Amino acid sequence: MKRTMGFALGLFFGALVGVTLVLLFTPQSGGELQQTIRKRLQGILEEARRAGSARRAEIAARYSITQPSPPETTE
Repeated sequence: MKRTMGFALGLFFGALVGVTLVLLFTPQSGGELQQTIRKRLQGILEEARRAGSARRAEIAARYSITQPSPPETTE
């Protein structure tokens, strides 16, 4: 448990130092940097959605996944 906590703290502080250095040495202003990051993340999310949809369609076609039909009722 102690090793895991030490690793987690090291990871957290390493990330904190990395973020601080990036913000200090970036050639863009804070607003421009946020906008650039937002655009890149939106692009990545859109690409992931397209890939997920394509994969879902591929799996459905491969295994012919269909909705089960409701049971017939006789009255």
